[in-house]
Amino acid sequence: MEAAFGIIAIFGMVGNGLVLFVIYKVPNLQKVTNILIGHQSVADFMASFTLLFRYSAINIYLAPLVPHHRFLATLICKLWLGGFVFWSCLRVSTANLVFLTLERYVAVIHPQTYRLRASKRVVVTVCVASWTLGILTVVYIPIVYNVLQSRDKVSCYARVHTVAGKFAIAFISFTSMIIVPLAIMLFSYISIICKLRSANRALLEDFETSAESVSLFSTRSVHLNAYGATIYTSCPPTSEEQERRMTEQTAQRDVLKTMFLVCIVYLVCWIPNQVLYFHHQVIRSHDWSKAGHQFVILLAVTNVCINPLIYALKYRSFQIGLKQVFS
Repeated sequence: MEAAFGIIAIFGMVGNGLVLFVIYKVPNLQKVTNILIGHQSVADFMASFTLLFRYSAINIYLAPLVPHHRFLATLICKLWLGGFVFWSCLRVSTANLVFLTLERYVAVIHPQTYRLRASKRVVVTVCVASWTLGILTVVYIPIVYNVLQSRDKVSCYARVHTVAGKFAIAFISFTSMIIVPLAIMLFSYISIICKLRSANRALLEDFETSAESVSLFSTRSVHLNAYGATIYTSCPPTSEEQERRMTEQTAQRDVLKTMFLVCIVYLVCWIPNQVLYFHHQVIRSHDWSKAGHQFVILLAVTNVCINPLIYALKYRSFQIGLKQVFS
């Protein structure tokens, strides 16, 4: 497991670091959506870093610290060994993914509002909100973890003995990681699909109308010009305008497909883990050293390194930026 964690962490750091480098180097990528994607990579990079040095590479022993530095040992236990930093980064990544989904929802469903309100100041506010929500959903970790000293060893241990306490932790985890993100993703993408279908129908109607009107407008313009008229009739949408609208819709669909795939991968990675954890906390304790349970853990943490691969394979704007940086 330590070796697997190390491999996943290294891939996560390299991949997310590459995403951040490309967004930084290519000015055309520094738009609202891509800045939020960059922030997603920041959270995943930090989660990968913590995964490497907390669960794979370095072991911190509290026993030498307890006699003379009890406060430091307690702080390390609550913030690092208990997983507060690692889980904070994961929850921030989840919160940011939810905000990315909402950003796409507003861009498609309320385009006028999006054009007026989308700015770097709003992006900063969203990033701060992601960190605030992410940390708040794991604030129980420093509370339940403490240094436990016995005759022969010192350990960092979570003490939750009541059924109500275990249920509360499981409920917070499952709700913040699965229920809320899934509900928002379903609502947003169903609304977006309906909107895009109606937009496609409207665009096709415009094409048909303009095709039927071209001969009429052309004839009328020639007739007026033959008499030296100075007033000209209006024309149907030009081919340039139609091409621009199609280009915008293609780019919009590209972003939507990418973010939809990111959401699907997130759910596939995390639902088995959170269902099993909820069952472990509320119904019956599990042996997490079993092969099936370890696979579920690895599937969940793999999410920190898989998004850069999705961007490289599916996100055309990122592909173009990648070529610009390394060509």
